[in-house]
Amino acid sequence: MKRKMIQRAMAGFCIGILLTGCGTGDSTGAQTNAKSVESTAAAEQTQEQAAETEQTAASAEENDGAEEQTAPAEAADYMTIATDFGDIYYPDQWMEFIQIDQTTEGDVLTLLFNARVKDKEFSLFHVVINGEGDNGGLLTDANGETHKVSIEMMEIEDTEGLSSEEQDRLYAMQEDVNYIIEHLK
Repeated sequence: MKRKMIQRAMAGFCIGILLTGCGTGDSTGAQTNAKSVESTAAAEQTQEQAAETEQTAASAEENDGAEEQTAPAEAADYMTIATDFGDIYYPDQWMEFIQIDQTTEGDVLTLLFNARVKDKEFSLFHVVINGEGDNGGLLTDANGETHKVSIEMMEIEDTEGLSSEEQDRLYAMQEDVNYIIEHLK
């Protein structure tokens, strides 16, 4: 019983749609058909744009190998720290506050990132290449060899006497270790 009622309701609905769509050729029907043509054209244009985007993405993937040795896209926003194992990138907004020292012991290179605030030095983090520690990623040198990169975070201590703005800057500089990790090549 319910099934027959549902079938009749669906049939009535379909007939109503068919009658509404056919129209009598008056201006209302013409406008509906024109809108339908416009939306079909818009849909085709959107599909073409999607295809172009896919082609661009595929092209970028094909060039991935070539781009591995290039710098990050936001070229004006970083400083390059050159090492024998490849380049490390860090935001240049901290250039006037950061001091980066490199120490080598055997084939292990350690980059010491220290901040200077009010003639006081704060150790932020160490980037260790070919050393022990948690893997932060891989760095590829000019010969195509990969090297393990690990990060050692330092506790920022003795911030007494610093303004809240200066403390915030220290923590922001330390947090930008993520920039280094994200831009390992």
